[in-house]
Amino acid sequence: MGVGGDRLLLIDIGSAVSKAYLLVSTGAFFQLSRRAEMLTLDSAAEVVGRFRREMGEEAGRSKVVVSVSPAASPSGLEGFKLEGQVFRALLDRMGGDMGNGRGMLIFEVGAGKSWKGELLGDLKELEELNYGVGQGARRLLDSSCESNLARWLSEQMEFVQIGDYIGNKSIFPGQLPLSSRSLEIEEALCREILSELGKKVKSDWQKYERIYLSGAVLSQAPDVSHSLLIFLDAIPFEGVVDVWLDRLGILPVLGDLSVELGRFLTPLGSAVCFSHQLKEGEVVARIFLDLGLSEELSVVARSGDLIRVPVASERSVSMRLELPSGVELMGWDPDRQLSGGEVGVVIDARGRPFNKPEADELGRRKVCLWREAFR
Repeated sequence: MGVGGDRLLLIDIGSAVSKAYLLVSTGAFFQLSRRAEMLTLDSAAEVVGRFRREMGEEAGRSKVVVSVSPAASPSGLEGFKLEGQVFRALLDRMGGDMGNGRGMLIFEVGAGKSWKGELLGDLKELEELNYGVGQGARRLLDSSCESNLARWLSEQMEFVQIGDYIGNKSIFPGQLPLSSRSLEIEEALCREILSELGKKVKSDWQKYERIYLSGAVLSQAPDVSHSLLIFLDAIPFEGVVDVWLDRLGILPVLGDLSVELGRFLTPLGSAVCFSHQLKEGEVVARIFLDLGLSEELSVVARSGDLIRVPVASERSVSMRLELPSGVELMGWDPDRQLSGGEVGVVIDARGRPFNKPEADELGRRKVCLWREAFR
């Protein structure tokens, strides 16, 4: 639906933290004027009232749109849309943008629950997962095992330490990680949840052209490269895809509003994911990137490599490939342009199916090497 007036206050009532976004019309579209957040209160009306007071006179004259996480439990929710309803409306609107036969995916990792939205041709589907990085973390741990999380840590950690942190996070979902270790645990949780969401994707990966990532662990990562690495570790994507990050955490409240999504999302760049089962160190591809310089950039990707090529957000590049026997880049169209972004073009030569690291010394060395590649 369209939005009337020149001001719009979007409020997302989460299970632990609530956020507000004041959008101001410039005539052709809305742009973000102010953003605020606070711990979720017991009353939905009190959350809305406090945000309106905090945002000042502009917010007082704004139309208010509220979205509520299914895991949130404040009183007075009558008349507000649940997050799932908002995501369904968002899929309806975004479906009109995909007219080239290619699809798109949305992954949202919440505190209590998480979501996978899928658009491809006539397929328009939203699925909920009862795991999250807050209250839903204990449910994930109960159905999984600590070693699945430990394999993503750069240092050895006792399983009881992992369980204790997750237990506390389930009780106090609004607490922020105060050390690199606790941050790694939260990012490991996010990887495992994304992995479960990825299992719900209905079609072949190469049919999807764009992926949108949302959720606090992803959007508030110390560097956006963390978010893209989490995605590549968790989702067994095959082919080439453009990845966008909801850095403002605004997707859950945009819903069916007629605003230009690109103004609120951060392009991370294109991920190029090769399918192979070569031995570590064997050549996967010789890649030639036209960056608009006098000569093409030549890159040799070997099995196990993660390679980051900085390309600015407004740039696009063409790519030529020389592939040995046994290597594929699923769905690759030589005429397709790769997109730049905050991370750039990323070449993932670790192979598909992707063999996740083990929770041992060799696995920890691999995790450290992959992180180093993104610095």
